[in-house]
Amino acid sequence: MAMHIAQPKSPHDRECIYRFLYEIWSDEFSRTMEGMDHQRRLMKDPLDDTAHHFFAMDPSGRIRGCVRANIVHKALFSKKLKTWLKTTELSDLFGGDKICYISHFAVSADARGKTVASLLIEMLYRLCLEQDILITISYCAPTLVAFYYQLGYRPYTENFTTDAGIRIPIVLCARDRDYLNQIQSPLARICKNGFDDRGVAARKIRERFPTFRNPGFSRTK
Repeated sequence: MAMHIAQPKSPHDRECIYRFLYEIWSDEFSRTMEGMDHQRRLMKDPLDDTAHHFFAMDPSGRIRGCVRANIVHKALFSKKLKTWLKTTELSDLFGGDKICYISHFAVSADARGKTVASLLIEMLYRLCLEQDILITISYCAPTLVAFYYQLGYRPYTENFTTDAGIRIPIVLCARDRDYLNQIQSPLARICKNGFDDRGVAARKIRERFPTFRNPGFSRTK
């Protein structure tokens, strides 16, 4: 089934994304998350106001997946999230306009294991290169960490615990072409010579965060 990756062009498009997220996190996973409106059945938080959204849509117009990206210096982070992800410390190293926070990555149950995730990740990565982003940060559950590691993400600071359990902060040095090639990341083919930072960002993070490392992982599809 052909998928179309797009960005919302209207408030209605954005609301459709918020409703899709509610269905995934509340209806399927029975989780309570910031921004959930159970009366309107949508999920929206302050980061949505400054985010770049991408969504995957099938030929019938149904959303099958989504992800959002926030440039750190424009984003309104909660105090907890700033502490967990060390956004202040990272901004001191790179500048908040060179850091992107990735979140709300979700794929519908019937589209998992297909092309939706790959297409969303590719569009997101291309946005980061176009916006001159040096690193992207996020966090994930332990069950998903191998997936992110094989893309090129690495752990960089202490794990933290939410109501949903342990979460692992991760960082992608978006232009570390040698590392992406070394681990055979699917992003390596997009990171051409002109984008290569020759490991400069990784060295800066390693000097500031002793727990930053190249992880071992088992490959998944």
